[in-house]
Amino acid sequence: MEFLRYERRDDYNNANPLARHIKRVYTEISSQPGRLLNDFRHLGFNETESGGKAFDGHMQWIAAGNGINMNYRFSQSGRTERNRQNHLYVEGRFPFANVTTHDPITRESDSRYASCEKTKTCPLGVRSTPPTSTGQVRVAAAHDPDGTRDLPDSKFTRNYFMSSMRHGTAASPPPRHAPSRGSASRPTIR
Repeated sequence: MEFLRYERRDDYNNANPLARHIKRVYTEISSQPGRLLNDFRHLGFNETESGGKAFDGHMQWIAAGNGINMNYRFSQSGRTERNRQNHLYVEGRFPFANVTTHDPITRESDSRYASCEKTKTCPLGVRSTPPTSTGQVRVAAAHDPDGTRDLPDSKFTRNYFMSSMRHGTAASPPPRHAPSRGSASRPTIR
């Protein structure tokens, strides 16, 4: 991405076809990729090799406050702990929030934006969270680790709780075997 956005030529003197055309780079994701972006920012990956921003903005739908533990030995980044499964899988590692908080267990203070704040490479962000993420995958981005108070928004991001939003999407169009509204529920034989 750094080449496409910032460079005019590559190491072999080939011209960059997008040179001077890319002004901003944004992401729009849902669920697990949003948790990846949490770790991406926290580990300082939004700073390019030349010191620029990789992404200008992150639109995170249904991403919760935790990451995917990409910097953890034997990580299985596609897994997630749920209320009835994977209880021994390491997940929910501090920090969870986009503003600095103190973890009473590890006794650390940190935020998801700490690295990029130091290098001035933070993307702007929007985080939309449904009730599912609140109960299952730690929406702690909006609360302190003690759960006693709401956190202020980061100067880089805004948090929105969507009470009627579901985690996944509805089938579109509905499957052929689904009964239409108002009709009796009978199997279709073809």
